[in-house]
Amino acid sequence: MTANDSAALDDQGDLYYRHTGHAPFAGTTLAAILSWIAVAVLGAAYAYADLYIKVADKLSIVITMAFAAAMGFTVFGVLRFGKVRNTAVVWIIAITSALLAVYASWVVWEFALYRQAGHHISLQGLWRLFRQPNDIFLIAQGVNQEGTFSLSSSGAVKGTELWACWGFEALIIAGCTALIPIAMMRDLAFCETCSRWCGNVKGVLRLQPTNEDLLRERLETRDIKHLLGLNRANSETPTHLRVDLDSCPSCKETRLLSVSRVAVAYNNKNHRNESAKKIIKKLWIGADDVEAIKSYGAPAPAQKVAGAATLRDPAASSMASEVTAAPVAPARSTGIGLGSSNMQQNG
Repeated sequence: MTANDSAALDDQGDLYYRHTGHAPFAGTTLAAILSWIAVAVLGAAYAYADLYIKVADKLSIVITMAFAAAMGFTVFGVLRFGKVRNTAVVWIIAITSALLAVYASWVVWEFALYRQAGHHISLQGLWRLFRQPNDIFLIAQGVNQEGTFSLSSSGAVKGTELWACWGFEALIIAGCTALIPIAMMRDLAFCETCSRWCGNVKGVLRLQPTNEDLLRERLETRDIKHLLGLNRANSETPTHLRVDLDSCPSCKETRLLSVSRVAVAYNNKNHRNESAKKIIKKLWIGADDVEAIKSYGAPAPAQKVAGAATLRDPAASSMASEVTAAPVAPARSTGIGLGSSNMQQNG
């Protein structure tokens, strides 16, 4: 490791990368302002789409999730642009953006609802409404008594059921807007020397399972040869180790190694699912180690590794248990299984 490492290591000389906690004033201020503007605009767009696009309930949920994901990825992109490496600041901007997204969508939805009903409200009126959260809640109570949409011929949804629908909708918007940037910023690495984010390459190597505690211990002593001494695997090996690299594209200062235990499975439609659990996350290594790993992992024709079954082999089901020396983490769902409902004026 080099002098640059001290920027991302604590006083005890950690072996693993961690964000420095830097939050440049200009970048952080710009990131906050742009995030708030972006989610407010997207929230307003969602409000109009929600009111005027008449679709089936399931498709309405898809629209809600699409806007929520757009808000989350937008906040992430702005934080990345601002080079914010302080976790607390990331949380603050993400959460305030999430709350603003929900509130702005409500303000504009009620504004559009009044205009749709024939009431003339100027943009100045919209701004006055924005500054009156108590009025927003009172209007929502009034709308809730009448209902806004129907799920069946039984009539408009209102009361407790409608509050629940609105709550789920708010949870989707706020959850995606806050959690997406928080999770994605946490997985990035930053080169303090070049003042730029590192690139990430997944699957530089795929290796047979081994004793994970021993592997971690040897790699922490910079024994890369132990890693390269493992038998090769490929993307079809039911259980294997995947080696990923984070590196600065401009210099040789920041080089980070991650190893994940991967479990591969196919469903009844033959769709591949790969679940990964990190066992080593962003370990500092040298430039020479990176070259050795890349050289060992140079592209080779896809083929079955001797002694290793793949899920497409007839004997895979019986042989898979023999190659899983390390415990296999259960597949984790990465989707957000929340429901919502479309807020549309009952015709």
